Amino acid sequence: MRNPEHADFERRSVGGNEKAPRRSKPGFSGRSSLRTVVLGPEETFSHQAARLQFGEHGTVHFAGSIEEVFRRVEKNPLARGVVPLENCYEGSVPTVLDLLSDCSVNMEGEVYLEIRHQLYGKENRMKDLRRIYTHPMAAAQCHSWLGRRLPGLPIFPAESTAEAAKMAARDPEGAAIAGRLAGRLYGLRCLASDIQDSPGNVTRFAVVGHSSPGPTGRDKTTVRFLLAHVPGALVRALEPLARRNINLTRIESRPRRTRTWEYRFFADVEGHERDENLGAAIMEMRARCLALKRLGSYPRGDDSCG
Repeated sequence: MRNPEHADFERRSVGGNEKAPRRSKPGFSGRSSLRTVVLGPEETFSHQAARLQFGEHGTVHFAGSIEEVFRRVEKNPLARGVVPLENCYEGSVPTVLDLLSDCSVNMEGEVYLEIRHQLYGKENRMKDLRRIYTHPMAAAQCHSWLGRRLPGLPIFPAESTAEAAKMAARDPEGAAIAGRLAGRLYGLRCLASDIQDSPGNVTRFAVVGHSSPGPTGRDKTTVRFLLAHVPGALVRALEPLARRNINLTRIESRPRRTRTWEYRFFADVEGHERDENLGAAIMEMRARCLALKRLGSYPRGDDSCG
């Protein structure tokens, strides 16, 4: 999952309907003063995820890039952002991991959405197409289908799949890999449905902001940590979790970017940092790392949509 926008979501919680629920999820504020920042334009998948999570509470502001989402949220204590964090097949979004690590915002929540890609264009026939617009993540998720049905057709990158639909609307020889809502918004024809290579294609979105949700009894905590280059450093850092029977649900590494061949680790664990057991484990981990940053404790999302 790279600097992404991902495909169309059939939302199990609303029975696959295209209208998102209007009620905000438990643990999140419904104050009208809150503004939600997402990658634009209208009907990107970040936009749909935000609407699913928060309903119609507050206002939505569209940013031109994921970096801009973080900048706006970081500067405004009444703002929150919704950004794609990882995909179950393509992996994490490096840009988002780096920004979570470097910016002064917290993870406040997560949203899981099933992804379904469609091919949209102005014309009816795929044989008349000369180019495709889409986000690189969507192209990767449709790689095999594109190789079978549209081999050799050039793919032009877009900042989001909704932006790709907007580009295709101006090009009679172009098509976009996009979601249904974006395709319909720009008056495009659906040339092929469900073109993703794998079933159960789910994207996890992160809600980022300035609040720290309290424990709910069904929580997750995300941390970033640095280790010395010595044998057993990673095992030693994680041992407090295993000893306390705390489940590690995800771990991965990213280059530090400031030092060659040095890496920082990102990990998700079950529980809230205010839980006595996990709080003690994190304190012990901190003592065994060069540095450890808490990225947020938040209610676990429903990951059964795939």
